[in-house]
Amino acid sequence: MEADEPSGLTQVLRDLPRKRLAIVGCIVLLNVCLAACWRGSNIAHERARDMGPSACLGGHPHFPVPPWDWTADEWREMWALK
Repeated sequence: MEADEPSGLTQVLRDLPRKRLAIVGCIVLLNVCLAACWRGSNIAHERARDMGPSACLGGHPHFPVPPWDWTADEWREMWALK
């Protein structure tokens, strides 16, 4: 092998279409964020139901629960296959 030739992995990385990878990466990130927001909304509704109608207006929480406030059981439910 000559010193000028790139290794196999380097060649594969150079040949990948960067714009398509960036688009796919953005779609995956958006999908994960949407799933976390949706799950946070469900958690907020469950917690509001457990606390009673005085917890929020009309029994509906205003904001989803952020992932750093989820319990371990809520995290397990997020990734559970149903």
